[in-house]
Amino acid sequence: MSNSITVSSIAYVHTDDVDPEKHLSAIPMNEAMNVAIVRTINALENPTGAYTDFQRATMQTSLRSAQSTHAAIRKVLGWGEQDPMSVDALALARLPLESLYNMCMFTESPDWVDLYVRDGWKKQYEQFLLQREETKKLKRYDEYSHKTGPHHLAAIGKTIGITKAQVATIEHEQLGTPMAAGLAPVHIPQFPTPGRAINKLPKDGDKRRMLERLYPEYVFLCSFAHGLPDANLFKMMFNKDSKFRDYWSDAELKDTFRRSVAERSYVTSLLGMIQSAAELTVLYPGDVDLMAGVTKAWEEVSRHSLLGKVIWNIRTRKLLGVIDSPPVAEGSLPNGSSACAD
Repeated sequence: MSNSITVSSIAYVHTDDVDPEKHLSAIPMNEAMNVAIVRTINALENPTGAYTDFQRATMQTSLRSAQSTHAAIRKVLGWGEQDPMSVDALALARLPLESLYNMCMFTESPDWVDLYVRDGWKKQYEQFLLQREETKKLKRYDEYSHKTGPHHLAAIGKTIGITKAQVATIEHEQLGTPMAAGLAPVHIPQFPTPGRAINKLPKDGDKRRMLERLYPEYVFLCSFAHGLPDANLFKMMFNKDSKFRDYWSDAELKDTFRRSVAERSYVTSLLGMIQSAAELTVLYPGDVDLMAGVTKAWEEVSRHSLLGKVIWNIRTRKLLGVIDSPPVAEGSLPNGSSACAD
């Protein structure tokens, strides 16, 4: 965690627990999540505030992308504790959580959506310049470097409002190309990553507090994307050919996989998806179908997951206008869904 986010500053002390001995199938939670996402995507078809059609379509794309990743997580987890490839579900789970951070910025202002796509374009253009520079003496790249590539990037840039000054600034920064006479540099700022996004929000807001609480989850998942010790340990444990596998019993391996891989990746992804939908209710407070779908999805998750309870009580309950917490269900999950496959 960063120096500004400490355990004492973000810890939520629970006053009611879930029953860790009772486990519930992930199917109803997954179905409720999909309903909420579909209704959110449908809601974004309608004009709202100052958001343009393109900006709303960008948010739809973000939701669909996270939904695809969530489906991939379910498939990867199917390999179970018998295959180290299943551990990559934790690296994938980072993506829906990052999408939530993005959505929290998008709903602050449509300007953040513009910055998101323009920063993405800038990175593409820098990659193009690098390839063009490295292949400038290779004849077979001439068509792409001087016609196809520039035309494609210019078409996208025109759609998202990239200016000549911004293009010239990138070329000046990356290649040392002099700025044209009378043309002042115009920089495209970097869209904030999760740690930086937190600092863009009001300090006393529940949205910021929610993202601060989720930040340690994000940092943990990053260790699996970066190949840090946690990732190596799990892959060693679940590798049948590893000479260290015998240090753990079959029961210990299954329990570790269930709690630390399956539940954690699945529930983090699920929470990221559902809360992204919840954040969009700010833009469509009168959409009854959207509100009902999101509320139902949160009822399925928050009463079965301690992390879900935290997010529900910090922000979502107030966001959805729910006075009381959802009732505790018959089955429960200590850190999310314990049954990640049908």
